[in-house]
Amino acid sequence: MATSPKQAVGANAYLLGIQYVTGPFKIGAAYYGFDSQGAVALTGVSQRHQNAFGAGGQWQITPGLQAYWEYIYGTRHQGDFNFVTQTAGSKAFNNTLSQALLIGFEVGW
Repeated sequence: MATSPKQAVGANAYLLGIQYVTGPFKIGAAYYGFDSQGAVALTGVSQRHQNAFGAGGQWQITPGLQAYWEYIYGTRHQGDFNFVTQTAGSKAFNNTLSQALLIGFEVGW
């Protein structure tokens, strides 16, 4: 989070979320976006765009035992930037994608 280079775009972030609870069940989802300059070497050429979506739920089976699941999906893009080598000026590897699915139980006492 350094000072922006001259003529760079500002950073904008947004987050939308919702949650619903009924009895022993919870379910929710969130969407996140972040736009920034990204690579300083690409000031005036391209900007970085990142998005993520997550959804999950919980079930309180009994006091001290809870089942949960969560899915997360995220993308990142910056034109002319290679995310593998972390260098500017490349058309290759300028998009990234990540996904995760978690399923489990939480035990408390």
